[in-house]
Amino acid sequence: MRANVRATVLPVLGSYDHGLEKGEAVKIIFAGLFGQTRSTLLNDNVKITNIGTTVVGSETFYWFEYQLTQDPGSASGDFAPGWYGRLWRTDYFVVENNILELAIRNSPSTYNHPSANFLYVGLSGPQFRILQFLGRGNIIRNVNDQPDPNANTPNYYGFAYAFEIQGVGGTQGVEQCLVQKNIVRLDTDDIAGPLGSIQY
Repeated sequence: MRANVRATVLPVLGSYDHGLEKGEAVKIIFAGLFGQTRSTLLNDNVKITNIGTTVVGSETFYWFEYQLTQDPGSASGDFAPGWYGRLWRTDYFVVENNILELAIRNSPSTYNHPSANFLYVGLSGPQFRILQFLGRGNIIRNVNDQPDPNANTPNYYGFAYAFEIQGVGGTQGVEQCLVQKNIVRLDTDDIAGPLGSIQY
């Protein structure tokens, strides 16, 4: 069972227009009955399935709709519609035909590491922060194509990364991802065998 929820927007700075589009995602908070535990079904990151307007007298009210996977229960009584905010996201993220050279740390360190492409996504589940990611035709290597002198240092966390996608609060980050025909020459400590260039 799916339940459709319609949220009609109150005026902000004199305008009722929420500026949202179908397919965008918003975060809903503080929706539910006063004096009761707020429904986790109503308060979530949701995808807008429809937008529209309703004319009342001389005023035009803007609304958006989203779907729930089940009925959230009765909304009778002292109901608060809650607040909403657009989730930041990127529709298309393209990294293509670049030469990316990464710095080498001068001394072993457990703090951070170079990364050619770092995407921090998360806290948006079940919605996605990046809808489509393309990483293609790139050459990624250490500066001047040097090996990392710390390659044989135990517990060394400074190795460079070619593509790094990290997130918290769920697994949703990138909805569609294609990494293709990149040449990567970086030192690594988690692939067996001699270090060298790989293409993927």
